[in-house]
Amino acid sequence: MYFDDTSEEQRLFEDIQFKRRVQFVDDESVIDIAVIPSAKSSEKSEVVSQGCQVNIKNGIESSLTQTRSKKHKEIQTENETNYHNNQDGDQKKLRRILEKRTYLIEDAILENLNSNAFLNYDVDWYGDDSVITNPFTLINKQFLKDEESQVVDVEWNSSGTTICCGFGRYDHESVCIHKGALATWNIDRLKMDPNKPENMIETPSCVSSIATHPEHPAVIAVGLFNGEIHVYDVRQNDPLVATVTDKKEMHTDEITSLKWVKDPKSSKKKYLLLSTSKDGKILIWNALPTKNQLKLIDGFLMLNDYLANRHLKSFGSEMSVSSISMNKLDRESFIVGCDSGGLFKCSFSNTEIVNSKWEDEFPVELKSPVQFTFDSQFGPIYSINYSPFHRNLILTCGTDSEIKLYSILQTDSLVTFCPENGYLYDIEWSPIRPCVFASASNDGNLLLYDLMENGKEICQTIKASEGSLYSLNFNQSRPELLATGDNLGVVKIWKLSSKYCKSSSSELYILNEISEKPFEKS
Repeated sequence: MYFDDTSEEQRLFEDIQFKRRVQFVDDESVIDIAVIPSAKSSEKSEVVSQGCQVNIKNGIESSLTQTRSKKHKEIQTENETNYHNNQDGDQKKLRRILEKRTYLIEDAILENLNSNAFLNYDVDWYGDDSVITNPFTLINKQFLKDEESQVVDVEWNSSGTTICCGFGRYDHESVCIHKGALATWNIDRLKMDPNKPENMIETPSCVSSIATHPEHPAVIAVGLFNGEIHVYDVRQNDPLVATVTDKKEMHTDEITSLKWVKDPKSSKKKYLLLSTSKDGKILIWNALPTKNQLKLIDGFLMLNDYLANRHLKSFGSEMSVSSISMNKLDRESFIVGCDSGGLFKCSFSNTEIVNSKWEDEFPVELKSPVQFTFDSQFGPIYSINYSPFHRNLILTCGTDSEIKLYSILQTDSLVTFCPENGYLYDIEWSPIRPCVFASASNDGNLLLYDLMENGKEICQTIKASEGSLYSLNFNQSRPELLATGDNLGVVKIWKLSSKYCKSSSSELYILNEISEKPFEKS
């Protein structure tokens, strides 16, 4: 039936603002349902009855009575108070059941802890795939159209979703006259364009190094060939949030490495920016985004006084710093590699002031960080990497075409690998497999080493580029992903096979054995 506009029941029905209840009556039961008010309250409400009678309950006595508890045959509607009372009752019942059975659960847990049923069993989280694939190939076409540029550095952001790439050139003959760029791709974005980065920031000079912030995914530090350092936040309309404002504090040559490091002098979780350069200086900066400034707070200078085979004629000269690696298990320690082939264990706590031509004119007193000198290598050391699983093991590579594994407790290398792939530009330990590391070679090959293997199986070679492979980086959040960049301006994302993602309980034992005695290769 239709409602009569002049009836009292209709007026009461329209006065109820939140919920209104209508009874549908059939031959067997009475059903109570809620009707949501219409957006146009002035329009007539209309209910069409098909084979049943519709009535407004005459028991509504006034407009103040809007909700009631009703009981019907087979159907019951309860108010919120009854609902919460029943919920509290259920929780009490559940608590009594758990209290009675707690001792059984505790006994089962203790039995599992003392059981050897799953001893030496490794869970397979990655399936049984045995092939390394290349799901993404990224090219900054628009920038490469205007500039003949190379990918000199790649690094994942802290969330593991975005790959950040630095574009520049290594073949400068004198002053850099090229433009550089920072580009980012979010590989999780549904409509990601592999030929167009999500963010691209042009720089006044070639990019030579980048470093993503350990906690803020959008913050990236960029070092340039002309010695400038910029910090960008790619979320901002004006992304440049900090830079060196005092020219006296700037590096005077190419930035070779940037690292975000925890402040060794602070108990708080505060990050500082460390930079190295071919001018021999290692500088520490405090980023102040509110002032758009990088504030210089400390500095070190590498002199060739500490070289194992130094020449008296060059005594007291600065050494070009080519690479650096921080010890994640010791805030104070780091390793420095130089273009001279020198390799040094260093510390932030050193206080020895060095005598050099920078002493009178540089804004802060420069100190020598050197604590220990390793045997010199033949040619520049392009990359160093501390093991994330062993505080004493490091890897190095460079122009001598060799990969050397060192213990920081002795001067000579424990193991030397000779892959015969030309210059080796980058090297890095796996973040999940203690015995796995990767290296980028001049002939375009990605070299994957597994110290658990023997003979030829110890190294797997992947043709990653038709040119030279300059950089690589493991994804710390998603260790099955690895990024590479080459001199043709191409970035590739590799998905590693399960072999390189499943760690074994015996790997740390193998690393400890290697650190104590030379590794026997068969």
